[in-house]
Amino acid sequence: MNRIKKAILIGCGIEAGFVSLFAVGGFGPCGPSNPLGFLGMAAHLPGMFALAAIKEFIDIPDSAMIVWMIVLQVILFTLLSYGVLHFRVKPAKSGESAE
Repeated sequence: MNRIKKAILIGCGIEAGFVSLFAVGGFGPCGPSNPLGFLGMAAHLPGMFALAAIKEFIDIPDSAMIVWMIVLQVILFTLLSYGVLHFRVKPAKSGESAE
């Protein structure tokens, strides 16, 4: 599997984990109701800030904001994981296994 596919899978997995923390931890009208909800919210802050900047230029309905935030977070986590895979994992030489 090439790096891009690995990065997409890792990005989706990280976001799925944080979304589950966000959902399981609970989120009320005043914010997170326990530390798990806060961890999920803190992980989504970069996406929230980026989405707020994008919303200045594109009219996004409020009902679609959570979907856009999750998509944006998947992209951010995919880029981050691609960077880690690219700079930290050495490609296997020909004739060697990639383990």
